[in-house]
Amino acid sequence: MKTSILFLLASAALAQPGFFMSGGGDLKSGIVVHFRTMIEPPVKVADMKAFAGGLSGGVSDGDDAVRRYMWDDSIYFGYDIAVTRVAGSYSVTFLPSTISPQRMLGKALTPAPQPKFPAPQLVQDGDTIALDLFISPDGKHKIVDYIQILSPQKAAPPPPMTTSTPRDFSIDDGPVRFAIEPKMTYWIDGREFTGPSGFTGKPGATFWIWVPGGPRYVLSLAPAPGFEKVGAVRDNAIAFSADGHSYEIRFSGPIAGAGAAFNLYLLRDTAYIPKPEQLNEIVSGTDRLDKLIAH
Repeated sequence: MKTSILFLLASAALAQPGFFMSGGGDLKSGIVVHFRTMIEPPVKVADMKAFAGGLSGGVSDGDDAVRRYMWDDSIYFGYDIAVTRVAGSYSVTFLPSTISPQRMLGKALTPAPQPKFPAPQLVQDGDTIALDLFISPDGKHKIVDYIQILSPQKAAPPPPMTTSTPRDFSIDDGPVRFAIEPKMTYWIDGREFTGPSGFTGKPGATFWIWVPGGPRYVLSLAPAPGFEKVGAVRDNAIAFSADGHSYEIRFSGPIAGAGAAFNLYLLRDTAYIPKPEQLNEIVSGTDRLDKLIAH
């Protein structure tokens, strides 16, 4: 079993109105269960913290079921979702949560009422199921999970195709985007990392990654004092070498334009310390460069 924190995005550039978090779990069969959590109707970014700012989310993989859970300082709630192949379709069944917050989160929490589950059903590759998780006390807003069942081939980002020589990025090249949905993958020394991972997106176009046993790597498309050129951004992938290892992060869409290749610069952040529950997982995210190097 592996556990991962869901991707929490706060950037309007990365998220549509009402977007709260997303993530996914892999079954032993390779089927991917992707979650996209929305607040409906959308609330302003300034009001999101008051409505749901204390909530965090996670996913725990299993052989035939993925365990989805959310919690704050006092309560937790969630559900299990079992998926099996049935003659070219997928059989999907929602079950009460089997997550133990004491074991998973290291804290004693009060269980909230479980969601009203949809009936067991057959779905096709790529179909989406909506599940209401939480309704605000005034009844004006709700948090909804949109659950998508994906085959391994449909979910996995492909390797980059561009072979052109990388150059320095400029503002004229357009916006930088990190398409984490429906899945992003990490590759270390040519092998896909299948352990737990977490992603936190904040407003900004600078990517960072921390791998257990090393420093945090702050990666920039633009040269800056203290940074060294270590790799390239091509199509939908970031690739670089550092401290005796090669790394590649593949996203679901182009980062700075399809068919483009740009130089990549790296700064080692030795002061970064992940949260205790993240010490055995890859942690990555986005932020503004000035915030990442402000120590």
